[in-house]
Amino acid sequence: MDEMNVVHDTVVIERVYPVARALVFAAWADIEQRRRWHFPGDDEWVVLEMTQEFKAGGREHMRFGPKALPNLMSEGRFLDIVEDERIISAGTMHRDGKPISATLCSVELADAAGGSTRVRLTDQSAYFDGVEKPQDRQSGWGKVFERLHVHLKAQPLKDRQ
Repeated sequence: MDEMNVVHDTVVIERVYPVARALVFAAWADIEQRRRWHFPGDDEWVVLEMTQEFKAGGREHMRFGPKALPNLMSEGRFLDIVEDERIISAGTMHRDGKPISATLCSVELADAAGGSTRVRLTDQSAYFDGVEKPQDRQSGWGKVFERLHVHLKAQPLKDRQ
């Protein structure tokens, strides 16, 4: 039997941020905010291109990666958006122009204690030919959520509630 060249996996990340749902939602909806936090690298990474038409049926595109080799590209479509509640998207990830995964991603927002927001991201992906692995995606989303935390903490205190 030949080895399968597609691996399927689901990653679930859940965090609580000490800000109102509207602020978390805006961090995803506003492209200028999202550009500051929505990639898994550190300050040695760059976002070369980023576009998004933030509405159901709208497209998104991002080209990014380490400064020395920004060879990653993400393309997708927003399938469903409910303000301050959820964002559902589907897309593909490419490295050096070659597709490496396809994903259905759900971001759900809910009230948490003390005016905080619980964010649950569910990433259901198919990884192609072993180029990207589920643990890479788990780690990447973890870093993205840390960057989101830093971004939200930087918001003026008066705007957090």
